[in-house]
Amino acid sequence: VSSGSVRPRVDGGPGRLGGVSSRPMAMAASADGPAPPLGVCESMCPAEEVEERLRWDDFHPLERRHPGPAHVRLGVKDLAVKKFRRNIEAGDRAPRRLRTRQCLARTVEHLVALLDLRRGEEDVFEEGTGPSAASSSSGAISEADQLEWTHEFLWDRLRGVRTDLTIQRLLASPESIRIHEHCVRYHIVASYELAERKATVANPHGFDPALNREQLMKSLQTLLSIYAHFYAAGEGGDGGICSNEAEFRAYDLLLGLDAFKLTRMPGRVLRSKEVAFAVEAQECLRTGNWSRWFKLLRRATYLQACLLSGHVTGMRQRALRILCSKVFGPSARPFAIGDLSGALCWPERDVRRWAETAEPEAVTEDKAALLLAGHSSPLRECPLDTEEKRCEAISAKKAKQTFSQVIFARTT
Repeated sequence: VSSGSVRPRVDGGPGRLGGVSSRPMAMAASADGPAPPLGVCESMCPAEEVEERLRWDDFHPLERRHPGPAHVRLGVKDLAVKKFRRNIEAGDRAPRRLRTRQCLARTVEHLVALLDLRRGEEDVFEEGTGPSAASSSSGAISEADQLEWTHEFLWDRLRGVRTDLTIQRLLASPESIRIHEHCVRYHIVASYELAERKATVANPHGFDPALNREQLMKSLQTLLSIYAHFYAAGEGGDGGICSNEAEFRAYDLLLGLDAFKLTRMPGRVLRSKEVAFAVEAQECLRTGNWSRWFKLLRRATYLQACLLSGHVTGMRQRALRILCSKVFGPSARPFAIGDLSGALCWPERDVRRWAETAEPEAVTEDKAALLLAGHSSPLRECPLDTEEKRCEAISAKKAKQTFSQVIFARTT
């Protein structure tokens, strides 16, 4: 993005992102209009909102009592987090109802930390409000249970954080960059980890992938606009405010390759290994190069793999059609299930179960190989389960990291 290009507009007048440097952005009245309000609230939830919600007892269970044993003395006034408001009224712009940059950063830290907490001996989760009874009956809940249950809460409260930044025109600040980076990583993690927990008639409060993707794209596009702003201002060099730009530009490409995106990237980002990876992965998808694509999947980081997960089934199906129709010719020859498992990042038990269900005669007697014949192969057109599911090869990349370590990019 050159200095002469049109800068993106994000609630601050033409070409304005809330300021021109990393200093606090309290702009004086100018041609752009009056200076924006600057928050003075240092609590996660303004006192007025706490009082309003107390009248209706409108608090999430995680705002009533903290699951961590070190926080048992905290009450709703300490744990409440400002809710997202779709319609902003004049009173919502009062400085006392707007949180400072530092408070917003602390709020995001608090919200993300909730993903790592587990149910202990204290009765934190009220009956009917926490994770499913089946998963919590033993006194402990899994990471996936905790992520599912907290998702709706974080989805709302993180939107509230970003709204406070926008009202105050604080988008162009180091805190805003980090907050948006955390939001993007969080929504990427949720898109993969909660893929099997979608909302249904039986579980109406389950995960909604469309709403999650909407917030992922909004957070990401705002973040990329902030990067462009700092780059145009000459403050986006290596090791500076935009040190993670290549990572997030690559996520944008993995969500959809567009040549126009490449033309607007700074040279240092365009030459990065992250962007090169994203471009190659998308090219493999376009050309159907399943072999190279699965090699890239095995090489990907956990977050990159989360974004690729939606293509796993389709690429496996393409690979099987090619193997069945071109590799062995008209005669049936055994193909080791272990080799197929490794090539397609597909657990052997799942390969065997799929083949036995589709065509039992295609599995050898020792159940170690598949008979992949030519055009007459019974497996050639057998569809795979198209329901998006978690992949063991991708889940293994997270290893022993907690969700907060992934989102904050902290190593173990």
